[in-house]
Amino acid sequence: MAASKKWSVELTHFGRKSGKPFKLSVWFVEIEGDLWVGTRDRDRNWVKNLRSTGRAELDFGDGAASYRCTEGSGDELTRFENAILAKHPIGARIINFMARGKEPICFRLVPAA
Repeated sequence: MAASKKWSVELTHFGRKSGKPFKLSVWFVEIEGDLWVGTRDRDRNWVKNLRSTGRAELDFGDGAASYRCTEGSGDELTRFENAILAKHPIGARIINFMARGKEPICFRLVPAA
């Protein structure tokens, strides 16, 4: 997959009340063929929107595609964090240090039917 060679992806999330689209660039990893995104701070608005709507769009530079989002937990969160550390060894450690005390979260994204 061409996505695996990229560092980040443009994620579009949709307002939980307004439905308005919002875009941001996030790091992602591919684990066993599934795409995952996450953050060290589950209080961010994009996280709240993904949790509420369960949908997003990803654009790797060749146009946006729709995805369904499910929250990861337990071992999935650990695997996600380890994969991010492997892909971004320096940046992830800096972010982990700066976000200490915050609660992390991750999402599995699968193409929408």
